[in-house]
Amino acid sequence: MRLARDGDPEEVYFEETDTQFAIGWKDQYRIEGDAFVYFDEDSGRVVTILGHPVHRITDWG
Repeated sequence: MRLARDGDPEEVYFEETDTQFAIGWKDQYRIEGDAFVYFDEDSGRVVTILGHPVHRITDWG
């Protein structure tokens, strides 16, 4: 999740309770095998992150 762009903070929706949390994802994210892939809808940039603990994310889902 992008927290700032060009030095300016981005608005991030985040909600948390004692047992759950929610994040308002602004762009597109997906998991492809061992890769975490991020697509920035404003710039069209695609970032692939290898080594991210994607197995932990898929275990939550």
